[in-house]
Amino acid sequence: MLAYNKCGEMDNVSKILALMDDEVRNVVSWSAMISGYLQSGMAEQARNLFCQVSRVGVRPNDFTYSTILKSQPGVSPFEIYSQAIKSN
Repeated sequence: MLAYNKCGEMDNVSKILALMDDEVRNVVSWSAMISGYLQSGMAEQARNLFCQVSRVGVRPNDFTYSTILKSQPGVSPFEIYSQAIKSN
Protein backbone atom coordinates (compact mmCIF):
# COMPACT_ATOMS: atom_id res chain seq x y z
CA MET A 1 0.00 0.00 0.00
CA LEU A 2 2.78 2.40 0.93
CA ALA A 3 4.62 1.77 -2.35
CA TYR A 4 1.52 2.64 -4.37
CA ASN A 5 1.04 5.76 -2.21
CA LYS A 6 4.55 6.95 -2.94
CA CYS A 7 3.99 6.44 -6.67
CA GLY A 8 0.68 8.29 -6.61
CA GLU A 9 -1.26 5.19 -7.68
CA MET A 10 -4.26 5.99 -5.54
CA ASP A 11 -6.67 3.86 -7.59
CA ASN A 12 -4.58 0.80 -6.72
CA VAL A 13 -4.42 1.82 -3.06
CA SER A 14 -8.18 2.17 -3.00
CA LYS A 15 -8.56 -1.31 -4.49
CA ILE A 16 -6.18 -2.79 -1.91
CA LEU A 17 -8.09 -1.16 0.94
CA ALA A 18 -11.38 -2.52 -0.43
CA LEU A 19 -9.94 -6.05 -0.64
CA MET A 20 -8.58 -6.07 2.91
CA ASP A 21 -10.35 -8.06 5.59
CA ASP A 22 -11.93 -6.03 8.37
CA GLU A 23 -9.32 -7.32 10.84
CA VAL A 24 -6.50 -5.97 8.66
CA ARG A 25 -8.20 -2.73 7.62
CA ASN A 26 -7.31 -0.65 10.67
CA VAL A 27 -6.43 2.93 11.52
CA VAL A 28 -2.95 2.48 10.04
CA SER A 29 -4.23 1.49 6.60
CA TRP A 30 -6.89 4.24 6.60
CA SER A 31 -4.33 6.85 7.69
CA ALA A 32 -1.88 5.71 5.02
CA MET A 33 -4.52 6.14 2.35
CA ILE A 34 -5.52 9.59 3.63
CA SER A 35 -1.86 10.60 3.60
CA GLY A 36 -1.44 9.24 0.07
CA TYR A 37 -4.38 11.26 -1.20
CA LEU A 38 -2.94 14.42 0.32
CA GLN A 39 0.50 13.74 -1.12
CA SER A 40 -1.11 13.26 -4.53
CA GLY A 41 -2.92 16.60 -4.28
CA MET A 42 -6.30 14.97 -3.79
CA ALA A 43 -7.41 16.80 -0.65
CA GLU A 44 -11.13 16.37 -1.30
CA GLN A 45 -10.78 12.59 -1.48
CA ALA A 46 -8.68 12.65 1.71
CA ARG A 47 -11.40 14.56 3.54
CA ASN A 48 -14.10 12.20 2.26
CA LEU A 49 -12.06 9.20 3.35
CA PHE A 50 -11.51 10.75 6.78
CA CYS A 51 -15.28 11.07 7.20
CA GLN A 52 -15.70 7.46 6.09
CA VAL A 53 -13.25 6.25 8.76
CA SER A 54 -15.60 7.26 11.54
CA ARG A 55 -18.63 5.82 9.77
CA VAL A 56 -17.05 2.36 9.55
CA GLY A 57 -16.19 2.39 13.25
CA VAL A 58 -12.44 2.94 13.10
CA ARG A 59 -11.08 5.32 15.73
CA PRO A 60 -8.67 7.85 14.23
CA ASN A 61 -5.39 8.25 16.08
CA ASP A 62 -3.03 11.20 16.53
CA PHE A 63 -1.37 10.55 13.18
CA THR A 64 -4.72 10.47 11.40
CA TYR A 65 -5.72 13.82 12.91
CA SER A 66 -2.37 15.47 12.17
CA THR A 67 -2.50 14.14 8.60
CA ILE A 68 -5.99 15.43 7.82
CA LEU A 69 -5.16 18.84 9.29
CA LYS A 70 -2.68 19.23 6.42
CA SER A 71 -5.64 19.51 4.06
CA GLN A 72 -6.47 22.98 5.33
CA PRO A 73 -8.26 25.19 4.36
CA GLY A 74 -10.64 22.46 3.22
CA VAL A 75 -11.10 21.18 6.73
CA SER A 76 -11.69 23.23 9.81
CA PRO A 77 -9.27 22.61 12.69
CA PHE A 78 -12.22 23.18 15.02
CA GLU A 79 -14.17 20.35 13.37
CA ILE A 80 -11.19 18.03 13.75
CA TYR A 81 -10.71 19.09 17.35
CA SER A 82 -14.37 18.46 18.18
CA GLN A 83 -14.25 15.05 16.52
CA ALA A 84 -11.07 14.17 18.42
CA ILE A 85 -12.71 15.13 21.71
CA LYS A 86 -15.83 13.08 20.91
CA SER A 87 -13.94 9.95 19.84
CA ASN A 88 -11.16 9.95 22.40
